[in-house]
Amino acid sequence: MVFVVDAGKRRLPGVSKDVSLGGVALNLNSVPDTILPGQEGWIELNFDRKVHRFPCRIVRTAATNVFVAMDEQRRAEFASLVSLIHLSSLRDNFDLLERWDATRGGKENLNHIKNRIQNHIQKKKRFNDS
Repeated sequence: MVFVVDAGKRRLPGVSKDVSLGGVALNLNSVPDTILPGQEGWIELNFDRKVHRFPCRIVRTAATNVFVAMDEQRRAEFASLVSLIHLSSLRDNFDLLERWDATRGGKENLNHIKNRIQNHIQKKKRFNDS
């Protein structure tokens, strides 16, 4: 994720520590003294060869962490894209694991892992649908 402030003049790459529907805790390499609560900016996510920008506002800073609240009108879209990125990454990891596992003849282990994760996703979907 990239955190952008000052109308795009400062781009601060970071790692998300905690992502929720309401906001994100970002761990940055450093937090300049000029980054203050109340400032507006956006979070950039790269997915599917596109840069997606989501407006946010700084809630607080602590050491190398910046805590931002997502724009209320785009919260659901942000959360959906983050989930999609995670699922896509999981799919890619399955593909790699399957290729690795197939060379060792251990398909049973891979299928067991896949089934457990798919069951977890289905349970979560049923819970969210109810």
